[in-house]
Amino acid sequence: DDLAGSVLLCLKMLTLVLGREGDFLGLLRQQRPGGGGPGVPVVSSLCELLMGVNPHSKRADHLLNVARFVTQDVPTPELPLAALEVLLHTCRSFRANSHLLNTVTLHTSVSQEVLHGFVDCLECENGHHGRTPEEQAIAQVYQSVQCTLLELLLMEKNPFGLFLLGFDTKAVMADDEDFTLQDPGVLGAPRTCLHSVLYLLERNQGPTTTSAGYSKGGGGGPGCHHSHPRLAELCYLLLHGLCTSRHLSAPTLRYLRHNHDFFCRQLSHLPDLLGAIASSGSGTSEDEFTSEGGVLTYMDGGDSGMESGLLSADQVSVLFQQARFLQMVAVEMRVTHLSQQHSYNQRLINLLLTNSSQPFGGGGGDGWSTNQTTAAAYQSDYDLQHHQEQRRLLAFLALVSFRDIPVPPLQVEAFDAGALERVVGSCGAACQLTGLRYTDVRRLHSLLMGELSAVHGPSGQRQTVVEEIHNVLRVVVQRNRVRTTCHAYHSFLSSWQQLVKVMLASMSADPVHSDLKVNVLFELIQELQLKVEQPGNRELGALVHGLLFTLMTHVRQAAAFSSRLPPSASTSIHDGSSANSGSGAAVFSRPLHAVLGNLVASALAESSGPQGVRIHIYGSLLCYLQ
Repeated sequence: DDLAGSVLLCLKMLTLVLGREGDFLGLLRQQRPGGGGPGVPVVSSLCELLMGVNPHSKRADHLLNVARFVTQDVPTPELPLAALEVLLHTCRSFRANSHLLNTVTLHTSVSQEVLHGFVDCLECENGHHGRTPEEQAIAQVYQSVQCTLLELLLMEKNPFGLFLLGFDTKAVMADDEDFTLQDPGVLGAPRTCLHSVLYLLERNQGPTTTSAGYSKGGGGGPGCHHSHPRLAELCYLLLHGLCTSRHLSAPTLRYLRHNHDFFCRQLSHLPDLLGAIASSGSGTSEDEFTSEGGVLTYMDGGDSGMESGLLSADQVSVLFQQARFLQMVAVEMRVTHLSQQHSYNQRLINLLLTNSSQPFGGGGGDGWSTNQTTAAAYQSDYDLQHHQEQRRLLAFLALVSFRDIPVPPLQVEAFDAGALERVVGSCGAACQLTGLRYTDVRRLHSLLMGELSAVHGPSGQRQTVVEEIHNVLRVVVQRNRVRTTCHAYHSFLSSWQQLVKVMLASMSADPVHSDLKVNVLFELIQELQLKVEQPGNRELGALVHGLLFTLMTHVRQAAAFSSRLPPSASTSIHDGSSANSGSGAAVFSRPLHAVLGNLVASALAESSGPQGVRIHIYGSLLCYLQ
């Protein structure tokens, strides 16, 4: 125990120095020789020292020794956590990252040992249960180990991370996309961190048969989406980065598609996930929001609930993870459409357009007839809120609230309001993983306490300033919550919009199912118009109006296509019963009457709104007139 404690303190000391050496070296560079001051000393960074030769082993294996602590075969889970924090700092240097990869892969036994340790830590079950306070504290450490390991894999320009994920680093560097990812044991392939990530996301899902002919998976719903949303968010973020990478997307998508049927299985379990999100409470303590979201860095106590309209930390993580998943589905749909994999692409579209409560079938049947109604059925009295069967694609919109969330103002007496707003603005920061802009509350607290030290007066006046500082910090925390909620909604809706556009583009190439496309278009238009008919969030409204313009463009194209068809062919698109219904365009325009009123109302309401929104509304009206 004493030796483990000493090693832990050494790793923590390395982490502390690595985190502060940048500021220290920056101060040294500011010094200039001469001028009465001492010259600039010759120093080396700790990262370079860790790449040096170990006097005991006569090899440059300092980083390898640190990486060997990332395993479960240690007395305490704090050891792999401290080792991962050291690697997280050092691997930001591409030179150190490559050095670690070369050291680990020099011998096969060493590389297998290190890879096995990382996989064991990522698949650890100890972080998913805990009854007593001691067990819960240990479980929290194991969860931190998993999240820190995923953050290490998410780093850019990361050859060591590619090795942990099972990619051939030489092939990646040579831009070779022909290499193939395999399941563990196939052709001698080891179990990698990519397999562990998929295991976390599919741990409790129903069994499926892989291309190798064996069954895997459990039963009962999504993986860690409910129990650990932050962990699932990082897993989806990692897969999204692989699927959108220029060098890694082709082998990653092939493996997910053929070996795991990942996208279809995840889409089939979305009703369970969305129902759990809708039924979950929105209240959370401020400490929970701080630890999970990674955005709010101050407030030790406070209210136990959140104001109406704000999301909890778990709900924010779920929105971010599903936003990444929808982007991956859009990429997969585009790739399979361009590569003419029509049956698989049709299977994805079928999952999005069928009833959200319908169980997923493993077969590849087309299912295009599900929930099909003719376009003539959509009259002015059509109301999607009373639609009993909702498509999976529309069920996503239930997660987004279009209400405007007010930003709390700063009310101060001891400080100048304008100067205080400038100080708050100077404390802005951004989350590297999600792109969220927020206020660094720790930095703001330090600045305000510095102002407090300059206050000289009676103790009562000083106490008043302290209370006002705490009130300012509470308001800034609330602003961070509002920004987090709005950013989560915006990110999710943008991803959903991207998926809708890719899906419609894929359906446009298949004129046989033009009637289904017309039905889907009018359902989407009606649902989106219901979302924006009340005053709400302007950023989300701008996204919706842009998508409405795209949908109206598809409606115009469908109308032009139907007008060129003979009467015998156009009746199946319009009403299916009127053989002498006259012009196809005349019959097609009937469901548009339900849309015209909302378009005109939006044009009047946004007459003085942003120019981009007005352009989209007027474009939609032009498409309607055409």
